[in-house]
Parts: sequence; structure tokens; C-alpha cells
Amino acid sequence: MQKILDWAALPPPAKLCLTTAHNHHGLLKTDGGYVGRSDTSAAPARFSAVVAAFLMREGLATAHTFDDRLVQLTDAALVLLHLGRATVEVAA
Repeated sequence: MQKILDWAALPPPAKLCLTTAHNHHGLLKTDGGYVGRSDTSAAPARFSAVVAAFLMREGLATAHTFDDRLVQLTDAALVLLHLGRATVEVAA
């Protein structure tokens, strides 16, 4: 079954997390939450596990194959970021 995702329908924390993950080549799980993988600023944006789980549930992010601390964006997430709308496959 397919689901259509619209950028405008995403909650603001999910939009910010998705944009951060795109700008920093994914997310890195730390003790304080998820941060941009390549973010070297003194106070990087931190996201809770709830926000990261939301992106994973919606098919926009997935755990890295070899390192479970890393989260990477899916193709659907990139389409959503660039076109504002994406179709994802969901389990029935």
C-alpha cells in the first residue's frame, strides 16, 4: 500500500530534523539525543528519539546498515525535501 506525504502536513520538529539530517548527511545518536552527523557547532540542534522514530515510521529515515548510532535519509525523504510531496510504501 502506498501513502502520500506532504511537506506542509509534517509537524515542525519533524521538518527541522529532516532538514538538519539533509544538511549534515544524516543524524548521529548521542546521549543527549540525535544531532546532525557532521554538525561541529558548539550547540548543535538536538532531536528526541520521538522525532527520529516518527521519521522512521513514515519511511523518511532508516538506521544505518553497519552502525546503529547513525540514521540516514531515504530516497522518499529527499523527494519530499525537494518537491514537497512524496509517495512511500507502507506495510498493510
